[in-house]
Formats: sequence, C-alpha cells, structure tokens
Amino acid sequence: MQDLNYKNRHIALIVGAALVLLLVAWCVLCFIAFRNNSTGKNRVVVERQAWYEVQVDGHPVLYYTLADSDSVFKDLSEKRDTAITRTVASAQWTNSHWWFPSCKGTITASIDSLDQPTFSPREVLTLNLRNAEQRIKDLDTMTDEMDYYFSVHDVQDEGFELVVEYYEKVMREMTHLSGVIGALNHCLESDSLTIRHKAVFRAIYNNKVGKQQIDTCVLKSQEPFKAFQPQKGGLKTTLQLLNEKTPRGVKVGSYYSDASLKTLSFAVQRRYEACEDTLDGFGLKVTPEKGVQIGLWANGKYKGEQLEHNSQRIYGIDLSRFQHEKGKKRYNIQWNKLRITSLGTLSKKKVSGKVDYPVSFIYIKATEGTTVKNNYYAADYVQSRKHGYKTGNYHFFSTKTPGAQQAKWYLKNSRHQAGDLPPVLDIEPSAAQINAMGGAEKLFVEVRAWLNAVKAATGVKPILYISQSFVNKYLPLAPDLKQNYQVWIARYGEYKPDVHMLYWQLSPDGRVEGIGPEVDINVFNGYQNKYDEFVSKLK
Repeated sequence: MQDLNYKNRHIALIVGAALVLLLVAWCVLCFIAFRNNSTGKNRVVVERQAWYEVQVDGHPVLYYTLADSDSVFKDLSEKRDTAITRTVASAQWTNSHWWFPSCKGTITASIDSLDQPTFSPREVLTLNLRNAEQRIKDLDTMTDEMDYYFSVHDVQDEGFELVVEYYEKVMREMTHLSGVIGALNHCLESDSLTIRHKAVFRAIYNNKVGKQQIDTCVLKSQEPFKAFQPQKGGLKTTLQLLNEKTPRGVKVGSYYSDASLKTLSFAVQRRYEACEDTLDGFGLKVTPEKGVQIGLWANGKYKGEQLEHNSQRIYGIDLSRFQHEKGKKRYNIQWNKLRITSLGTLSKKKVSGKVDYPVSFIYIKATEGTTVKNNYYAADYVQSRKHGYKTGNYHFFSTKTPGAQQAKWYLKNSRHQAGDLPPVLDIEPSAAQINAMGGAEKLFVEVRAWLNAVKAATGVKPILYISQSFVNKYLPLAPDLKQNYQVWIARYGEYKPDVHMLYWQLSPDGRVEGIGPEVDINVFNGYQNKYDEFVSKLK
C-alpha cells in the first residue's frame, strides 16, 4: 500500500511537472505571439500594381491607367511605368487557433472599385485619336502665343522664367502626344487589336523568423471592354497564410463595374497651368483661348501684366494740333530738346528709377474724314525726320464718309517716304456713331476699304489704332483684322493690354521737355533688339 501511494505521488509529481512545463511553454508561445503582433511582425501589406495594355498581335503598344467615370483612358502612354496605379492595404493578421499561435492566419484587404466601360476597343481608340489631334492643335496655338510673348519680353521681366518653364512642359507634352498619336494609328490599322487588364499583387510580411517575405500573384489578363455583371462592393484581395512555410499567395475576388457608365472623354488632359482659378497675386495661365496670361490676379480674375518702365524700353509720342495750341496760347516744338519727363498721372505705373527717357519714334496726325487736315502736319513731319526720329502719320477715321474716299484724302495730304513708320488708322467711334452708320459690320467694310487703298498706294500694311473697349466689344466681329493687322492700343491703366500689339499708348497726359502742352506717351512692345528688327523691315 505504501509503495502504491509512493508510486501515485511520483506519477502525480511527474504529471504536475509536465503540466507546469506545458503551461510555461504555452505562456512562452503566447508571449512570442503577443510580441510578434505588438512589434509588427504579423503585419501584412498587400500592394496592387495595375494597368491596361493596348495590344497588337499580342504585343503591348500603349498603356493607360484604370478607367474612371471621367476618363476612359487615363495617362495614355507608350511607357508602362507612367500608367501603373499602386494601391496599398495593410493590417495585422490574427491567429485562428489560440492554443497554437503559429498555425495559420487570414487577412482581407479591400482595394478601390474599378469602373469598366462597355465600349469596343476600336471605338475608344478612335475617340482618343481624335481628341489627341485636337490637343496637339491647341498646344500649337499655345506655343505660338508663348513665342509671341518671348518676342516682346526680356529675361529681366517678372515671370519670364515661369513662361520658359511652362513652354518646356508643353513641348514635352507635345512630344508625348505625337508618340501616342503614332501608336494609336498603328493600333487602328491592325486587325488584331485587344485591350487587356494587367495586375500584380504582392503580399509583404515578416515570416516566423522575422525575415521579410514577399509573395506575388499575377492577375490573368482580362478583356475590359465588354459587359460586366454589376455588383456591390469592390475588388477584394484575400491573403491566406496557411503555415508560413508554404504561403498560398494572393487570391483575387470579383470585379466591380458601373453598368450606367456611358461617358467617353479623352484622358491625356494634363495642363501645366501655374495658377488656380482662385489665384491671388502673381501667376501664370496659358490656354488656347486666352494665350499667355501672366501678371496680377485677384480672386481668380486676371488683372493684367504690370509693365516695369525703365530706360531700356523704347518710347515714342504722337502729335497733333493740341501740342501747338491750348486755348488761345500757341506753342512751338523745340525739336533739339525732346525728352520724356513724365509718363502721366492717370494710373499708378511701375517705374524703375527716374523718368528721363529719349524719344525714339513720333507719329503725326495728318488728316480726318474727307475734309479735315492738320495744319501743323507738314512742318512737324519735316522737323521730325530732320532730327533723326522714326516718323509716321495717322488718319482719324470718320463714320460719316466712305473709307475709300477717306483714304484718298489721307494719301493726298500726307507723305510716306522710305524708312517711315507704317501708316495708322485711328478708329475711335462711339456706339451711337457705329449704329448710325449701319452697325459694326458696315464699319468694318469701310475700315477695310481704307486699309486696302492705303496699302496699295504705299506698299505698307497699315496699323490699327483702337481702344481696349473697342478690342473687347467690336474687334472679335472682324477676326481677319484681329489676326492680320498689328495693333496700337490706347489703354490708360497700369496693366499692359491683353492683346497682340505693336504700340501701347499708356497715357494722354505725359510731359515732354521741349513741348508745352501735355503729350500722349507710347511704348513699343519689345526691347531694343525687337525694335531694331522692326525698323530694319520698314519700307
């Protein structure tokens, strides 16, 4: 009996010790599992890399990102890397058997939904080609606008480098689009055209010894341009780790599609605008419609470019009887003293240094309508040329007589010699005067008659002198004049007119040493090199 009791006690001790050891081992395993979870060793990251391929004869030609409700092809490119979208989801996977923590675990990571269009590949490629070609035309227009900007600006102008940077980006986009257009044409010429979806899923986690492990699953190609059964939810990815030694990788769930998706639009819409619609302060925006808009903005509204006036710019004046007469007083012009000393006071101008500028060119009023002529014209014309000034004449247009007759009067009472500035037609009618002569269409008929007659007689294309309000209200009705004639614009504000121009009359109340009354001050749109180029072409 004693031996049996001893034996039972011995067995009990052994069993107890074993239970203690098992308990300790279980605690150690739980501690290890807890430590792994708490230190991120059981953290799993699921990464999806997805793109679409346009294939010809089974070979990829173009790539684009996932389609969405706004764009069928997004970031269409000849390079796959630019088309890849990356989506990442991560979580801690938990142990499904609490009594043996290293047995297995499961994580489910949701990936964004995919909207799948239901149109044919050829239909969509044709649409993208059409829009790509239109985009190239728009970019051509924009580069033309920037070329004009460069021709009348200098590196010292505020924002010049910003336009250069924009120009370079536009050129890169044009190069990119040219390649895409070539590839699209190649695809559309093929009878073996397919578009397939590609996706690679990677599960990144630490295995049980703490080393990083990456499992990869390549999604089989799909035909995106066919009807999908709409479902709620999105594309889901489930990672199953069955014992860490033999991971099964990534399992891909079903597609989500929006059966109501009917909108097709071109995807390569990237515009390198350097300002937002709500911009305040200095900024740049370039569009085919508005060209280069660089300067000051207020609450998204473009105020204009503020010209910095300095001695490097080219200034000129225009003369009429008002520089010889003021009330009953009469004034002689002291031609050997001409020097601009004030740019006027009607607006706050940005001036660097003291205003003390030479006069580089002079325009003189010759005639008006069919009966009026400037009695001081002949003497002023002779003296201006004698003192070495580039000289030109202008005619004040009347709405009461035909343009051809006005041209005949102008040519009879003015002179144009080799090297003179182009003749100018001064158009300043009021709205009432335009209506009285039969409207804007009739006005432009007579204006064209004057321009054509003077060009035929002198061999020089005249210049249009117009106001900013005339540009805004009437000039769009005569696109041929807007596109084919240089503009001398009158705008008495601090901002440079937003129009292609040759001269800007920036004030009517300037002061010039050697002239008693106030004088119109004009600035040539460009620097010395551009002015020299302009002068060298004068006939």
